[in-house]
Amino acid sequence: MEKKLADLLLSLHTDQKAHSFRSLHKHLEGTYNILKEWGNNEAICLAGLFHSIYGTNTFKNQSIELSKRCEVRKVIGDKAEDLAFLFCTTNRKFIKALEKRPFYLKSIVSEEIIEVNEEKLKALIEIEAANLLEQFPHLIFQKKRIIRKIKKMITDAEQYLSKNAIQSLYTVVKKYDKFPFSLLKF
Repeated sequence: MEKKLADLLLSLHTDQKAHSFRSLHKHLEGTYNILKEWGNNEAICLAGLFHSIYGTNTFKNQSIELSKRCEVRKVIGDKAEDLAFLFCTTNRKFIKALEKRPFYLKSIVSEEIIEVNEEKLKALIEIEAANLLEQFPHLIFQKKRIIRKIKKMITDAEQYLSKNAIQSLYTVVKKYDKFPFSLLKF
């Protein structure tokens, strides 16, 4: 990771904030590394590195205020910051958004409905997959819930994920799920 990225994250005290039984910094770095390993472009990887920097619908701990988005944008670029912003500030019902076109997400900040194109929605689903897989080993009491989410992701969004993401998701399900994939109800 580039020094300017690490410096920004550390200046936001991500190393001092707890997330899934370790620091937020470790989680963000891990998500970035997974996206990199899967062969995603730099904007998606950087969005993964900052995917909960403004807080999310489940992780409420904001590292930087939304009014300071321009500071993040200067370091990671427009496309990456826009994806990170959408990940943080929408209800994250990315797979549900696939049900009809055009694709819409709901802001948890303003309650407005935000139209997103297929490219952005694919990127957000890819980031969510990396986010889930990165947390999985650290959330021992939530493994069943995460396995259910991963299975739903595979079933409903497989064509929107990279081949490497699908392979990683299947590997986790095969290794940790006690029931055959086809028999488990979502």
